[in-house]
Amino acid sequence: MTVRAIARDIIDAGRVTFRDVKSYCAIIFDDNNIKPLARMHFYRKQWYLGVFDGEKKDRVAISILNDIYKLADQIRSTAERYRAE
Repeated sequence: MTVRAIARDIIDAGRVTFRDVKSYCAIIFDDNNIKPLARMHFYRKQWYLGVFDGEKKDRVAISILNDIYKLADQIRSTAERYRAE
């Protein structure tokens, strides 16, 4: 929900969906696997949020869910790129 709230300034929040897979939770645009906004990795003691810059994914360690807001600019730029397509 946090990623959806961050991206709603750029894209309609209804176009952001979640898909749980075995090793992460994907937050995707238009229910399309090839348009990820972020990936949440919660399967270890250390949590990570994967954010995308073009084809490159950065995995950033987070300790609480509010740390996601620190990556808001990267999430918004990814949403902006998908909106422009």
